[in-house]
Amino acid sequence: MAQQEIEMSPAEIVTQIEKCRTHSKQSWFIELQRVLIPLAPIATRAQYEKAMKVAAALASLSNLPSPVAHYLEILARNIEVYERDRFSGEHNPIENLSFLLSENGLSASDLGRLLGHRELGSKILKRQRQLTIDHIRKLADRFRVSPATFI
Repeated sequence: MAQQEIEMSPAEIVTQIEKCRTHSKQSWFIELQRVLIPLAPIATRAQYEKAMKVAAALASLSNLPSPVAHYLEILARNIEVYERDRFSGEHNPIENLSFLLSENGLSASDLGRLLGHRELGSKILKRQRQLTIDHIRKLADRFRVSPATFI
């Protein structure tokens, strides 16, 4: 099974992990990279989305074997680096939010509904209202990014 198979369900990921179990610990770790996603710096949005999907599937499993836990730890660090580089620096919280809304095909009304009041999304995007800590938590959870993206 080649790594380009992006659309694996969590159950399929578990199946692939089980197939890798027959290898030694070192080759198992290499096989995970071949089957799921290579452990290399994340450079594109598509790689980021795939990494997030794989990480979420692995994180939902209990009693991860040590090679899988190690793989997940490195993958999580790569995700953090991508988020830090992509969503920090010259961008401000509202620009980051606008980008994420655009990338996910969401409107100001969708944002408002997510935050609890339809008109709130528009006011935040127009900088008439500020994001609260509760808003930041909801947004970080919804977009699976660090809360620092919105601070």
